[in-house]
Amino acid sequence: MTMLNQNPQETNINVVVRVRPRNPKEIKENSPVAVTTNGKKGKEVHIKAHAADLNSRTYTFDKVFGPEADQNTVFDDVVVPILDEVRLGYNCTIFAYGQTGTGKTYTMEGDLDTARGEHAGIIPRTLYSLFDTLESETAGEYSVRVSYIELYNEELKDLLSPDEDLRKLKLFEDANKRGSVVVQGMEEVMVNNAADVISILQKGSNKRQIASTKMNETSSRSHGIFSITVHIKEVTTDGEDLLKVGKLNLVDLAGSENIGRSGAKEKRAVEAGMINQSLLTLGRVINALVDRSPHIPYRESKLTRLLQDSLGGRTKTCIIAAVSPAKCNLEESLSTLDYAYRAKNIRNKPEINQRMTKKALMKEYVAEIAQLKRDLAATREKNGIFLSQETFETLSNENQSGKDRQDELTKDVAAKEEQIKSLQEKFQANMELLLNVNEKLDVAMAALEKKNREFEGAVEELRRAEQGLVEQKVLTSAHAHTEKQLNTMAGNLVSTLRNSLSDMNGLYEKLDRKSAIQLENTGIFNHFQNTLLQSMSQLESQISTFGASAHGLMSKLNEDLASVSQKQLDEKASIESEFSSQLQTFNDTSAQLVQKLSEKDAAMAKELEEVVGLGRLLSSTMDEKSSQSQDIHSQMFVGLKGMITQQGTQTGQWNASTKSEISNMVESLKAHVGEQMMMQHKTQKMVEEGLRAEIAALRSQNHELTASLAKQRESATQSRDNLLMNIGQLLSTYASEQDAAVDGIVRISRKRTEARIEAIQNVAGEHRSAIEDAAIVETRFLDGLATTSGRVVDEMNLGAKRIGETLLNVERHCGNMEASVAAYTGFARNTVKESVKQTEERAQRAFNRNAEHSATFVEEINGLHRTTTNILARGKERHCGDLDELCTNMSDWAETTNKHIAALEQFHREAKEQIGQTQNEVSCKRLAEEQPTGQTPRKKPYKFPTSWRITPSHDEILREYRERGPRPQMTEDPNNPFSVPSATYPQSISRAESESSVDTMVASEKENDGSGDSMMKDVDEGVGGGG
Repeated sequence: MTMLNQNPQETNINVVVRVRPRNPKEIKENSPVAVTTNGKKGKEVHIKAHAADLNSRTYTFDKVFGPEADQNTVFDDVVVPILDEVRLGYNCTIFAYGQTGTGKTYTMEGDLDTARGEHAGIIPRTLYSLFDTLESETAGEYSVRVSYIELYNEELKDLLSPDEDLRKLKLFEDANKRGSVVVQGMEEVMVNNAADVISILQKGSNKRQIASTKMNETSSRSHGIFSITVHIKEVTTDGEDLLKVGKLNLVDLAGSENIGRSGAKEKRAVEAGMINQSLLTLGRVINALVDRSPHIPYRESKLTRLLQDSLGGRTKTCIIAAVSPAKCNLEESLSTLDYAYRAKNIRNKPEINQRMTKKALMKEYVAEIAQLKRDLAATREKNGIFLSQETFETLSNENQSGKDRQDELTKDVAAKEEQIKSLQEKFQANMELLLNVNEKLDVAMAALEKKNREFEGAVEELRRAEQGLVEQKVLTSAHAHTEKQLNTMAGNLVSTLRNSLSDMNGLYEKLDRKSAIQLENTGIFNHFQNTLLQSMSQLESQISTFGASAHGLMSKLNEDLASVSQKQLDEKASIESEFSSQLQTFNDTSAQLVQKLSEKDAAMAKELEEVVGLGRLLSSTMDEKSSQSQDIHSQMFVGLKGMITQQGTQTGQWNASTKSEISNMVESLKAHVGEQMMMQHKTQKMVEEGLRAEIAALRSQNHELTASLAKQRESATQSRDNLLMNIGQLLSTYASEQDAAVDGIVRISRKRTEARIEAIQNVAGEHRSAIEDAAIVETRFLDGLATTSGRVVDEMNLGAKRIGETLLNVERHCGNMEASVAAYTGFARNTVKESVKQTEERAQRAFNRNAEHSATFVEEINGLHRTTTNILARGKERHCGDLDELCTNMSDWAETTNKHIAALEQFHREAKEQIGQTQNEVSCKRLAEEQPTGQTPRKKPYKFPTSWRITPSHDEILREYRERGPRPQMTEDPNNPFSVPSATYPQSISRAESESSVDTMVASEKENDGSGDSMMKDVDEGVGGGG
């Protein structure tokens, strides 16, 4: 009964690296350490060819043992797990591989005299560990057989053969196991303990081919294969006995060597050649297995045939790569590590060996015993013949065939010896030639490697240069597209600027009409003021004359009354004697008459005083109103003076701002000239001429603007002084001069700006080809120029706007003055009317009272006359003349009084007519008003781009190109070893994309400039007005 592993799984070969310490020879030669590890145990090997190198080459393996690792550490980590696999019934192989002198034999055998000592190798430690484990686990039901063969010069020899002359062995394919080989005639020795195996191993090791070379004093000249076969009895659950078979191959490969360094000659050189040939075949097998080649060259060497099952077969394999740490062996160490690193990728399919039943094994043994008995019987039956007939015939045939073959070989040997001699001579010559060629080849290879590195560097540099050229073309295309867009936008801005200048001319014409109307209204106001002052003067003169006339009348009346009284007293004295009887009555009557006359005098005096007071009140009122009118005019003068001062200050600020902007523009142009001189050396002369002309034009413009502004300042100062002296006459003249000066400055700035723009356009047209090579600098210059020009235009618009505001303030103050004068005129008119009315009323009352007193007085005189008629009848004739004179005087007095009343009425009518005439003039002669002409530009929006899309940064352009555009590719040209890459550039930026950022740019400008709100408002709303 047999049992097999039905589903084998592929596993990689386990590769272990062991780095030995430097030997005394390497230390003596001061050869530095070039191969290092990460301590005693690790997984990486580091190669550093020079101590100054910052970078090192690193190999990674399953296990790496450094120089500090001892034999026991290697055994525990590598061999112990494999022994467990052997006891389970697997075939396992451990072989050491590496350069001669790297410690392969030391790792595999070590010191056999002290099998359990510190320097014991893998083989003795394996034996002791195996027997100890079998004794403890199987209770003695096991068997161990060992074999030891060597491969020397492609010939197999049995190291355990009892004959002194080692028998040559033959290899055959195993018919039962595909891919395995059988060594015919190999001696397998049954052993019972480890000590027996050690003794056998020592005998076999002493028979191995060992020689001394410059590289190693005890260099193995053959490959040694020590095999341990273990049979372990196992009882199944059914009670049937099975035999579990495991096999461990411990291979000590001969080291590869450089004949020139090892000093091998003649026989040793042939040995080295055969060793290297077998190892080279092993390397080709490893490469073929890694590359999964359909053909594996196992048959090219007996070594690879022996290891066929271990490399890619059904065996679990472990390779121990032994390397030297010294720099002098670095080339061989790198070769060993490269082969070991590739061997990691070999995959085996381990299978458990068939388990033989006890019956099958006994049957095999019985057949072998029967064969031996037949041979023994035949030997006993025939004298001198110790073989059976079949065996004898076979041997005879073989002997005859051998003799024939010997004769053939003898002849061949003779021919071969001659050939060998000739070949040896050729070989020696070829070896010398080979050494020379190798030296030359090394030099040539080094030079070739250097040239290859230089060529690779040049190709890489060329690739970077071509990539840079393509990217530069992409950047140039992007900048050219941006320049085209900016040129289009500049044309639109110039067109919009011309339209706005035309609208500004219309506004200035409207301001001229406003100024003319203001001048006409000022003349009307002055005429009205003069007329009012003359009327007031005439009224005051007439009131004074009327007062004097009234005073003269009262004086005359008093004189007349005094004269009458004196005459009456004289008459009384003359007739007192005659009328003594009637004295008392007459005295009473006279007293009453005197009292009434006194009351009348007092009333007349009072009325006169009231008239005089009314005249004085009217005069004081007119004086007060004149004072108020002067105060109002003074306030208006102060307001106008403040506005003029403010206008002068604003004009100075505007001049300073304009100078600053122009200076900034000049500095920006100077910086631009510096950049252009550095980046466009080829067009230096042309650029210098254009920029010199531009700078001269700007400086000339700066001087002209400075002179114009200074002249404007002087004119403003003179106008302000004249305006303070005569506000009514020079107000319109000042406004006209201000408008004319501002128009002059605006026209000069506009002309200079247009000339500067035209000059820049001419220079740009002449350098259009040069601009393509310096698109970045030109873009920054155009941006700065556009920004500065915008600031200058904004400053000019702001100055014009401030002047317009000042004119509006002047108009507003003039309106206020006109309203104040109208209010004052109305108040004066009302006051005069009220005064005249009061005068009329008071005069009428005085007239009425005088009439009443006169009537009363006449009535009393008549009563007195009637009363005294009888009494004075006798003195009628004597006093008739006196009475007639008194009546005449009374008539004259009444007539004079009537004249004064008529004069007062005439004065009232004249004053009333004059005031009415003044009212008619004011109401009829209205102030002039502006008549619409229909030429003032109306409010309209100006459509023009307020922002533009600048060229993206180089990083963004190149990133977009690298993401979207094709990579530069090399095109093959038989005449040119290098090709020019072709690439595509980004698509042009559309106008919609350019205008999509208008709102964002406007918002950004408002944040950066505090005056952005008012300026953008003017731009959005357009120019107002429609008069």
